[in-house]
Amino acid sequence: MTLADQEARRQAMTDLSSILLVEAAAGTGKTSLMAGRVAMMLAAGHHPGEIAAITFSELAASQLARRIRETVDKLLAGDVPAFLEAVLPQGLSEQQREALVVAFPRLDELTATTIHGFCQSIIRSHGVQAGLDPGARVVDATVADNLFMAELSAWFSHRLAADAAEGDPIVVLAEEIPLQVVNLIRELANLRRKHPDAQPILPSAGARPDIDFVQAVDDFDRWQVSAEPDKWLSDIAHELRGLAQRYHDCLASKESFRVLWRLCDPGIGRLFERKGLQLKTYDEAARGFGAHRN
Repeated sequence: MTLADQEARRQAMTDLSSILLVEAAAGTGKTSLMAGRVAMMLAAGHHPGEIAAITFSELAASQLARRIRETVDKLLAGDVPAFLEAVLPQGLSEQQREALVVAFPRLDELTATTIHGFCQSIIRSHGVQAGLDPGARVVDATVADNLFMAELSAWFSHRLAADAAEGDPIVVLAEEIPLQVVNLIRELANLRRKHPDAQPILPSAGARPDIDFVQAVDDFDRWQVSAEPDKWLSDIAHELRGLAQRYHDCLASKESFRVLWRLCDPGIGRLFERKGLQLKTYDEAARGFGAHRN
């Protein structure tokens, strides 16, 4: 039986000087075709060490390597696999057989690996020139996470050592929030790991958000005084006045990290979540005050 795409398969296994794209559904023989192409390259005199057969998964790479060896074994035994019959209708020529005999003992030098594995081999070979650790290796996600957390733990311990600077932000956080600092650092580290190129947004030159906030609170206070009496609005204004007083002129001069961190604490108030700095919505605050709005 002749396959409809037999000529395309033959070209893929014999046209060794062209760049070809092979598209086919699962189970149509792509692995066999790759093995056949590599076998024909070896039969044409290519050294195994000059050939790279790269796949997406470790399983596929191992299957491809095994299929290549099996194909060469069969050819040397005089048995032409079915997928190579159209390419070698008369079997191997003497020159092709001699090339396979020479290549067979060195098949282990042929690269059959994943994309990551191939890149890793390049790193090992040229790590010094690239400024990378030649001993680096690719690990799975679980191992990578464990290594990351181990390095983070060592870094965290080093920052909290006895000779740590008093104003070190990590030291300040450990003193201010000793029960939450570990989780906070882990969260920030994972955020940085996920977005390594992210940069903080620098404030505008001369910006004074503390003044803006105090002014906004004052505007709200004057508005609610002029509005129809409402205990809910009055309570909200009271909470905001206390917050405005806490932040009044807090950015008048350049402050240390310790002072800036304390500004993150809004104090005790019914407008704020007790476990963080997230403002409640007005509706949530109203429920907290036990008020109802029409």
